[in-house]
Amino acid sequence: MNRLVILIPVLLVGCGEQDHPGWLLERPRVLGARVAVEGSAERSSPAPGEAAVVEWLVVEPPGTGPVERAWAFRACVATPPARGLPGCAEPPFATYEGSGPPVVDLRVPAALDPQARVLLAGVLCTGGEPVVGGDEDRCSGGALDETPAFVHVPLAAANHNPSLDEPITLDGTEWSEGTEPPETDCVEVAGGAGLPLVGAGARERTIRIGVGEADREPVGDEREVLQLTHVISDGTLSRQFSVVEEDGAPPAEVGWEPPPLDEIPAGGLTVTFVAVARDGRGGVDWTTRTLCVTQ
Repeated sequence: MNRLVILIPVLLVGCGEQDHPGWLLERPRVLGARVAVEGSAERSSPAPGEAAVVEWLVVEPPGTGPVERAWAFRACVATPPARGLPGCAEPPFATYEGSGPPVVDLRVPAALDPQARVLLAGVLCTGGEPVVGGDEDRCSGGALDETPAFVHVPLAAANHNPSLDEPITLDGTEWSEGTEPPETDCVEVAGGAGLPLVGAGARERTIRIGVGEADREPVGDEREVLQLTHVISDGTLSRQFSVVEEDGAPPAEVGWEPPPLDEIPAGGLTVTFVAVARDGRGGVDWTTRTLCVTQ
């Protein structure tokens, strides 16, 4: 029997402590890192001697506006998998720094063991300057926000990134990406921006995330388990994680209750939904949707 099960996955990205539900996007968050091998962007596992682009998914709540962040990362051979914080088995072979959306041009030394994993670890700073290495990655100079982040990059696996290009539906109607609307007064622009209009209230809506079987690569005699993380900026999701683990499984389905009427301004409230797919072997993809909640 095909089945969809719930599983809390081992996350490949580190964040600060959470003092709110994991599915609620009420502050800027790092939700993932996608590794794309240079010249073969669908591959997520570079071999020694190859280069890859590592793009970090930093999601802002609607209406946040442009946020200028400085960031820095160090790359090293990772210590063997273990519980606790990630660590380097030897000194870093490279450091990277910049500002704006975090994108790292990772170059894997040709001399590395193909069975090793690379650790890319660092920090994102709003205000202050990032400092990596030493006892901890941190922000100096009285930073307004400090977000550690890390990802392990396997070298041996000939792995590919999944793709969240199957339809996503809201109450059975296809939900396209549309364009980014303002935080409020979204009712006026909904038609031109391609936004669904949803009334406020307690009735639960159904979000379905389609997954193609080709996105679950064969591993031995079975296929990968695809792990989904879903977050939303307002209202209540029924859970944060879903997993598809069998051929022919139905779309991942999660319930969403819109925010109550007394939280909706006269012009409507923009809500952002983000889904992230992980294959557990370094492959990642994500997609974002927006809608407008009305009074």
